[in-house]
Amino acid sequence: MNTNTQKPTFRVVKIGGSLFSLDDLKSRLEQYLHRLPVKPTVLIAGGGVFVENIREWDSRFGLGDELAHQISCKQLSITARLVADLLEIDQIVTKISELKDADVSDPNLFFIVFDPSQWSLDQPDLAQSWNVTSDSISAALAHKLNADELILIKSTIPTDNSIASVSSEGVADPCFETISKGLKTVRCVNLLVVPPETIVLMEN
Repeated sequence: MNTNTQKPTFRVVKIGGSLFSLDDLKSRLEQYLHRLPVKPTVLIAGGGVFVENIREWDSRFGLGDELAHQISCKQLSITARLVADLLEIDQIVTKISELKDADVSDPNLFFIVFDPSQWSLDQPDLAQSWNVTSDSISAALAHKLNADELILIKSTIPTDNSIASVSSEGVADPCFETISKGLKTVRCVNLLVVPPETIVLMEN
């Protein structure tokens, strides 16, 4: 347990599942993350092809929004482990309390992987439908942690630097605009280009 009386301040970084197709994802992520100002950073991975398969099953078999969402959230446990292994991060946590109790004075904990597979299903403000993906889940986590910053690492960025555009252009899910309201800073990063292109969506 963290015995430091000073509450940790976090950055939340969501890693888009579409990026898992990159052969050099490890080096791209490491280069980007280690250029960020030093701050305890919580990583959330998107569902990638695992969730796309469930979308196809839902279309084919009529799973329904609620069941499809629940199965999709469970896939985030797989991608959390993938990111932890890829970036050689030892700690994967599943509860907010584990993050708040982390000893942020330990440089080994500057990057922590959060597995939201169950936590996300327990949040009443997160609808269990295709309108909520790991984008909105990462925004909800940023709220819970009172994070200084939320960064969405994607394979594209919106054409306009606004929260509305990131949802309307399909870069993030339809509920992201609503759930991200009140966050301090939100950035979107295109990791496909070198150097990565960043757009500020919100800054308070």
